[in-house]
Amino acid sequence: ALSEARQFTAFNQMSAFVVQDIKTLNSQLSLMVSNSARHKTNPAFIEDMIKTTEHAVNKMNILLQHFKSNSAGESGGLQTIDFVPLVSNVIKSKKQLKPVPQLNILNAAEVYVTCKPNEVSSAIGHIVQNAQEATPDAGEITVTLAVENNTCVLKVTDNGIGMTQDFIKTKLFRPFESTKGLSGMGIGAYQCRETFRALGGDLKVLSQPGVGTEFTLTIPLS
Repeated sequence: ALSEARQFTAFNQMSAFVVQDIKTLNSQLSLMVSNSARHKTNPAFIEDMIKTTEHAVNKMNILLQHFKSNSAGESGGLQTIDFVPLVSNVIKSKKQLKPVPQLNILNAAEVYVTCKPNEVSSAIGHIVQNAQEATPDAGEITVTLAVENNTCVLKVTDNGIGMTQDFIKTKLFRPFESTKGLSGMGIGAYQCRETFRALGGDLKVLSQPGVGTEFTLTIPLS
């Protein structure tokens, strides 16, 4: 029974990441479609539309390959990568929403970590998008990447509505908890934290209502 429960939890966690990826792709494609009538004669828009569509196709191929690997019983998926371009790409994918996050890289041009890139990208994207949704358009979101004591440290800071300590303690890290109803079926903070803990890192949060929130994500260097 415990084994089945663990398998069910693992399946639900993987499904959450898939749903998050699909939501991101849908957001990008919807924005492209809504602007197409107004900008269809603009060559720059056409070029951007081609790039967006190509990105969506590549992402879906990765998802399909992921399911194929799992069904074949393949294990692993861990890769040693430079974390800097991964974070940069996540930030670029969120520039369509406001406030636009600002990326600061403090003390390292290259930061190599061992992780599952797709899952980590989705987790970081979830944290950044949550910050955008909790912050007014005129607010600020800062993503800071640094290396401290052989650890990659990524901080996502906003000056949005913030959270109470009671909410953080009792609700934020509950598995599959969502404050968004059916629209919040993507990754939750619990899934994000478990992703980083599985890599030997962690996810911690500091927040104050009316002041803002800071998520700190850590991964050991390779």
